[in-house]
Amino acid sequence: MASDSANPVLPVSLPPGDAEGVGIPGYTEFTGNRFAWSADLGIRYRAWSFAGEYARVEYDPSGGTDEVSSDAWYAQGAYSLWGAFDLLARYDSFKPAVGLGTEPDRTQFLVFGFMVNPGFNAKFGLQYSVGIDGSLVGVSQAIDRTNTGPGLADNQFLLNLQLAF
Repeated sequence: MASDSANPVLPVSLPPGDAEGVGIPGYTEFTGNRFAWSADLGIRYRAWSFAGEYARVEYDPSGGTDEVSSDAWYAQGAYSLWGAFDLLARYDSFKPAVGLGTEPDRTQFLVFGFMVNPGFNAKFGLQYSVGIDGSLVGVSQAIDRTNTGPGLADNQFLLNLQLAF
């Protein structure tokens, strides 16, 4: 449990009728208690591996307003080819904490990719994300005034580097 005096953590979208309220989350200073926790699990059998994680943050503002929370989770499956390459598929889901009594949109997407394992406790790879049910904002699309979730791009390539110590 952490106690914050004035940290910008909660995104806030202005009401749609407001001239400045274009649906882009701003940030407000949060004062109060914050409790974060997560749990993860991973298993491997021969060339197959499965992993998942759930994370949650609960914000209890000191101003007497209702508690706000944020959560995220993923489930991933991978197959290793000759111990040198990993092919993977992952489902990601994220719901941000927002203020002003707004219920945020849940961002959901699938990620497909491969990893190269050159040794030396390192991996690098390329991944490709695909939005589910239109929950991701396309790069060329107009900004949706009602979407308070993070503005991630659909059909996005991700470069990944992992180092183990």
